[in-house]
Amino acid sequence: MAAAVAVMAAAGYVLSAVRGTAAQEVEAAATDPSAGPSPASPAADADVRQRLLTFTPELDGHVYRSDGEVGLATVGEETWAPEPAGDVTCEALQRAMRLTTAEDHASRTGDLYANLGYLQVPGNRADASTLTFELRVFADDGEPAAIVAAAGAAGCDEVSELGGPDGDEVVETAVLAVDAFEAGDGAARVNLGEVSDRHGDDGVLHDTRPADDAEEAPAFDDPIYVVASGPYLIALRTTNVARADAVATEMVGQLLAHLGDGD
Repeated sequence: MAAAVAVMAAAGYVLSAVRGTAAQEVEAAATDPSAGPSPASPAADADVRQRLLTFTPELDGHVYRSDGEVGLATVGEETWAPEPAGDVTCEALQRAMRLTTAEDHASRTGDLYANLGYLQVPGNRADASTLTFELRVFADDGEPAAIVAAAGAAGCDEVSELGGPDGDEVVETAVLAVDAFEAGDGAARVNLGEVSDRHGDDGVLHDTRPADDAEEAPAFDDPIYVVASGPYLIALRTTNVARADAVATEMVGQLLAHLGDGD
C-alpha cells in the first residue's frame, strides 16, 4: 500500500502545476480579449467553464475539497503535466492518464484542462480514502475515445517521464494492468506500481508476493480511471477507495450529468 500511495503522491504534482485560479483566468480574458483563446474553442466556452467551476461531487463519508481554487488551463498557453522521457515506449498510455497530446506544446490551442479538486475522508490520515478529478475538453468530440482506445492497446509494462525537483530526472513507474472499463464512450482502468520496488538487480520484474500466496491473483490498489465521453476526457485517480470500480462509475456519472453529457 505504501508504494501505491507513493505513486499517487508522485502523480499529485501534475495538479499543482496549474497556475492561477479559474476566476483570475476568466477576469484576464475579459479585460484583454486578444489574450484569450479562439471564440470557437472549448477554453472560450463560458457555459463549460461555469459548469466546471460549480462541480461539487458527493460521496458518503467524504468531503469535497479544492484547496481554495479549481484550476483551469488553456491548452497551448499553460502546462500541467510533465513530458514523457526520451525513448518512452508507452507514450499513448502516459498521455491518456495525464490528459495531454503530443501537439500541446506546438500546434494545438484552445482545449480546456480542469483540475476539479478531490474527495477525501476527513481526518488527515495518511491512508484516507481519496478521489482526485481531472478533465480535459477537446474541440474534436471523437478524440477522447480514440485516446482511450490507443492507451488500452499500448501493451505497456512501464511508463517513464521527466520529473524530480528540476524536471530533468527520468521517473519510471510499473504498469501492472490496463483493463477495459464500462463508462462513457470508452474507458480504461490503470493499475500502477513503483518500478524501484519491484525489480531485482537484474532489472527483471519479479513477483513480490509471499510464496504461500503465489497462486492467488495480486490485489491491485489505487486504480486510475481514464474515461472518454464526447469531447470530455476524464482522469479519476483513487487512493484507498473501497469498491473502487463502483465508486468510479458513480463519480464519473455525477460529473457527466453536471456537464449535461450524462443522458
